[in-house]
Amino acid sequence: MRAPPYFKKGMAGAHVSVILLEEMDQKILIDSIGKKFTFRISHFDVVEPTSSKKVYILSGANSELEALRVRHGLSPKIHGHDFHLTFGLSG
Repeated sequence: MRAPPYFKKGMAGAHVSVILLEEMDQKILIDSIGKKFTFRISHFDVVEPTSSKKVYILSGANSELEALRVRHGLSPKIHGHDFHLTFGLSG
């Protein structure tokens, strides 16, 4: 297992995605940048996007993050999935 590419110098490091780049609209003003949210881990999972690749994630829910998305005209969850933290890759 290796760290995801965003752990390199100058990158974001460990993070929970709340709004995807393709969901961004220049009119959206994110009022919660820098605010800390509690992320309660509900489960560990291994996702296999291809037969030769595995992605290791910790998933959890957060009603405040869901409300933030809704305030900005988005669905409560990204593609219907719980928020997650990717911490490892293999393959």
